[in-house]
Amino acid sequence: MDAEVEIYFTSRSIRLLARGVAERIFPGPTKTQPVYAFMQDAARHGAKFFACPQAMEEHGVSESQFIPEVTGTAGAATYIGRCLDDGWRTLVY
Repeated sequence: MDAEVEIYFTSRSIRLLARGVAERIFPGPTKTQPVYAFMQDAARHGAKFFACPQAMEEHGVSESQFIPEVTGTAGAATYIGRCLDDGWRTLVY
C-alpha cells in the first residue's frame, strides 16, 4: 500500500515488546501463528515499533528486554505530533 507505518505501544501493550511475550499469545483459538509472527511480518514490510517510555517504567519493561523489531522509544508528544501533521493519518485500536 506504499504507506509509512508507525506503531506506538503504550500502557499494557508495552509488554508485547519484551522478548518471549508476543510469542506466547495467539490472536484466535486455532493458534496457528503467535502475535509475534504478525509483528515480525509487519516489521519486514517496514512498520516501525515505538515504545512509550512512561509505559516502560510503569510496567517494568527495559530496552534490554526488547524484541529486535523495536525501532526505539517515543512518547505521547511524538504521537500527538503525528496526529496533528496533515501528512499523516492515525488509527487507534
